[in-house]
Amino acid sequence: MTFPETFHLALEEQLSYEIGSLSSLQHLDLSGNNLSGPIQKKLGDCVNLLNLKLSRNLLRESIPFELGKLQSLENLDLGNNLLTGEIPSGIGSLKRLEILNLSHNFLSGSIPSSLNGMSSLTSVDISYNHLEGPLPNTKAFEDASFQAYRNNDTLCGNKTSLMPCSLKQNNGDKGRNHKKIVILVVVPLLGILFLILL
Repeated sequence: MTFPETFHLALEEQLSYEIGSLSSLQHLDLSGNNLSGPIQKKLGDCVNLLNLKLSRNLLRESIPFELGKLQSLENLDLGNNLLTGEIPSGIGSLKRLEILNLSHNFLSGSIPSSLNGMSSLTSVDISYNHLEGPLPNTKAFEDASFQAYRNNDTLCGNKTSLMPCSLKQNNGDKGRNHKKIVILVVVPLLGILFLILL
């Protein structure tokens, strides 16, 4: 039994579970539909995928780590959805990935250090999420424009409008030390006042 190399559908329901059986599939474009629910883990069985485009839908929950099995993938577009949770570290194992779009979601946490090894990556967009911590040390992130990482929580790095990570760390340490000092001063004072009142 043979399967088409390219599959383009307009659906208004959850991404079909059976799509994982299309093992010869190379191009899957379901962008611009009303797909809802989670991204099916069975997509990780489509090991010959080159392009996976699921942007501009209503996909929820986290990005399944099974997508890290798509070793032939060159283009991953999950932008403009309702995805939550952290970016799975398995994305960093996609050594052929050239384009990565995770923009306009609700992703949080730090960007996995595994993305530092993605030398084939040429275009990245992580804007409009809740990401924090340092940007990966790769050419794609270094060459990315401000538009590609804007509107996140507390990203840091050597990019325009971002605080250097060393300064961010120092500020964090100062804040923690300040809180400790406040606790060490205020708690005993409250104890003394309580004893005086008694």
